[in-house]
Amino acid sequence: MVCSLLTISLPKLENQPYPPQREVSFLFKNLILENVGITFERENLYSLYRGRVVKKADNLGGFWVDIGSSDGSLAFLPQRETLNPTKVGDYITVQIKRERVENKPPRISQKITLLGKFVNLTLSNFGKVQLTFTAEENFLNKLQALAEKEKLQIVVKKTDLERVLQEITQLKEILKKILLIKEKEIKTLWEWKKAYSQILECGNLPILYSDSLKFCRQLEGFSKEYPLLEFAKCEVSKKEKLLKQYQISQHLNKILSPRVDFEGGYLLIEETAAAIIVDVNAYGANHLQVNKKAIETLVREIKKRNLGGVILVDLINPKTLKQQKQLLEELKEFFISHLWECKFLGISRTGFLEIVCPKKGKTNIELLSEQCFTCKGIGRIKGATALYLELLEKIKDYKGEDLKVYLPEVYRFLLKILQKEYAGRLIFQPKEKDIFPLVEPF
Repeated sequence: MVCSLLTISLPKLENQPYPPQREVSFLFKNLILENVGITFERENLYSLYRGRVVKKADNLGGFWVDIGSSDGSLAFLPQRETLNPTKVGDYITVQIKRERVENKPPRISQKITLLGKFVNLTLSNFGKVQLTFTAEENFLNKLQALAEKEKLQIVVKKTDLERVLQEITQLKEILKKILLIKEKEIKTLWEWKKAYSQILECGNLPILYSDSLKFCRQLEGFSKEYPLLEFAKCEVSKKEKLLKQYQISQHLNKILSPRVDFEGGYLLIEETAAAIIVDVNAYGANHLQVNKKAIETLVREIKKRNLGGVILVDLINPKTLKQQKQLLEELKEFFISHLWECKFLGISRTGFLEIVCPKKGKTNIELLSEQCFTCKGIGRIKGATALYLELLEKIKDYKGEDLKVYLPEVYRFLLKILQKEYAGRLIFQPKEKDIFPLVEPF
């Protein structure tokens, strides 16, 4: 499988909530987009901090910890995520386990998780092993004994047993170095970018393309501390060329659309505050095959859209109980092998297939779109990051020409940024147009 990873650095865009978005990365497998990651200025998932316990939150069952956020806000450490007796004034090493969601602070943990290609390792109060496949009993017993001895939670994602043991050894060495840090100061120990998780997800040695030499150098430096981050090379190119080559605006438009087509049918995905609702629709009569294709498509969309929480899927109902049982067994096996963190709960009494995935932050639809100021939050409009990338791709079509850019007034700030980059070649036209953004020669 050929993997390529594209990363694009972002300027400081107006109207973005804290922390601002700094980088967006796209993982392709065999030229098919697998997922999109957005890295922030601070508080990214799996980043490590040295923080100070500021006060106890008895009503919430945990502690407020200062990790040095520039806006002065605190992170929340649940009691169940502590390892030792914790008290106010302690300096502790913590990891981001959930990014900011709406008005909720980042959630942190002392139970540090290290990611690998074949295995994930978490420091815990006890040892246990979670497998996404059926393993030989001897291997399972060996892993369980190791987990209990080292007080680790080990999640095995792939069946290459030799590589599993090799990765556990490597991750244990990294964990030992982290646990030796005892400085009495607040600081970032290391920053985990979304691209790092995507490199590990690839499995093979991906080729990286970036518009930023700084990103490539940071990755090379971090890979020396974290040797599992292996890659073939990191090439630097102009962002307009990369966006055009990979047709990024088309991929973003598909992520922002509720409809997802697949062979034999389509999904309608709607995000609500309480749950994510997925409706399966078929063109033909072979409902069994359509349901299987629907789940395969949904697995990709969960990764691509960064969906979490309760997911309710309205499948096309099998005609008999035997067909329903067969379908559920096949779907569960496929689902767990591709999304090991999620729980497959089966069909509820209301007829929905219930799936629960951990929330790790905002969904990509929330990050790439904004509430519409006209309809007061009923609908959403394309966000500054998605629009900025689409404009760069459209401008690439016109070499050396002066251009008119038609945008709604609310996006005027984007023109200021682009005019700096293109030395006055762009002229802002607030005239009403049916399609935004529209770029044409002057």
